[in-house]
Amino acid sequence: CNAAAIQKNVVSGDRIIMVGYTEVAPGVFEIATAGIDNTGVLDATYGAGGLFQFPVFGVDFEMAAGVDISSTNEIFLAGRAIDGLAVRHGWIGAIDVNGTALLPSFNGGSPSVVTIGADTVLDDIRLQVDGKPVVAGRANLAGVNQVVVLRLNVDGTPDLTFGNSGSGYTAKVMSPNSRAWALDLRSADSKIITAGTA
Repeated sequence: CNAAAIQKNVVSGDRIIMVGYTEVAPGVFEIATAGIDNTGVLDATYGAGGLFQFPVFGVDFEMAAGVDISSTNEIFLAGRAIDGLAVRHGWIGAIDVNGTALLPSFNGGSPSVVTIGADTVLDDIRLQVDGKPVVAGRANLAGVNQVVVLRLNVDGTPDLTFGNSGSGYTAKVMSPNSRAWALDLRSADSKIITAGTA
């Protein structure tokens, strides 16, 4: 488990959603989520026996690193995945309330893949009051790892009103190896707060 969040008042009360990865074949990993009920066991009303997993590319290492729950208990998560050319990408996905499918209303039911520079890793996600996902991590731009923050629209497309020159993201060099590991939104005004390494 890399991250967890709580769904409020679902079928059996509150449910903990845990996210990470699982190995599905030698050297091939995909996104894994688990629903845990209020007694601490797998929630049979979530996914298949309490589990739901899906691939981004389905060829190498993939993981979920951050999770947040919408006001309607849908599950939004972010992480990283390596494609068939060994390039690392960030991704954002959305799962229905009971972990049975990716949301068709978010990027057509597929993870939204993000590539900024030569290498992208997304580590955390929070939802604004209007439902727009904000994610943070790092991107390698011109050979330098930079803190990156981006925002998507509720349908999973980049929000081009956010960031540098209509790009949907903003990047900041803190040191040659900067990274945002955690993200939160200030409740009063949705100002973005990140924490990480520099």
